[in-house]
Formats: sequence, structure tokens, C-alpha cells
Amino acid sequence: MAMDKDFQPIAPYNQVFLANITVINPSKNDLAFFNLYAFDPATDNSLSLLTKKTYINSKEKDITHVVGDTFYKLDIPDQKSGIFKANSFTRFDLPVVITNKEQLNSITSIGISFRIAKRRLFHPHKYEKYKIIYHINGWQKILGEKAEMQPDQKEYEKGNKE
Repeated sequence: MAMDKDFQPIAPYNQVFLANITVINPSKNDLAFFNLYAFDPATDNSLSLLTKKTYINSKEKDITHVVGDTFYKLDIPDQKSGIFKANSFTRFDLPVVITNKEQLNSITSIGISFRIAKRRLFHPHKYEKYKIIYHINGWQKILGEKAEMQPDQKEYEKGNKE
């Protein structure tokens, strides 16, 4: 559920796209990352990215993703910046929440981007940008097919309860 600054519900998180990134840092130095964000590559508009810092119920230690009767624990980043430890393997689940109906109807791909600070002798403020684009064409059709199948599932469950 999306909430305003007074913690009043404004929109459900019923359209969440779950992306993930994996970073391998084989160097002997920690790497600082920053400006982790999601965007629509077609329009370059920013999309909401859920982190532990932006998650409303911060008392929850685990954030889960539910598919049917199965619960999956998500490894979401603490915030939109952090450190990739030296000689490490880091994986993030990145829930991208779209509450704008117009944007939701037109989106065909989602981009995830972050920057890594690079220290150079003559250019002390340089960074490298990394990004990945997920093409999600046809998701509306798949969602529509699932919605059409749901009434049969409800009838099945109703029949088993009697």
C-alpha cells in the first residue's frame, strides 16, 4: 500500500514488477554505489523503487513477495546507496512500484541504474554508470489471462469447501 506523508493509504501496491541485480566485486577494495533508481527507458521518467528505508512498516525484518500460496523473502537494499564489499557477491531484489495508471498502461520496459564512485588521480569526482533494461512487452495480456482464469479457481475452491 502506498501512503502519503501522514501515513494515509493512497494506492495499493498491486502492480509491482520485481527485478533483481547481481554484482560481483572481485577487487580488494570496497566499492561505493549511489543513485540506485528505476526508470521508464522510453520516457526517462523515474519509477518508484522500494528499499528498506522507504518501506512503511520498518519494524518488519523480512519483506516478502507472495505468489499464490507461496511466500518468497526478498533481499531488498537498505537504501539507494551503499557499499559492495571487497571480494563479494551481492544480490538485490528490486520491487518497482507503478501507481500512475497512465504510465502503467503504456510501459513496455523498465530500467534499473546505479553509479559507482571511481577515484582517479586527475579527475577526483568521476563515476561509472551501470544499467540494465528489462523488456516487459505483453505483461498486460498475461495479467488479463490470469484474471480470466481466476473465477474458475474460485469455483474450484468453493466446491472443495462444501
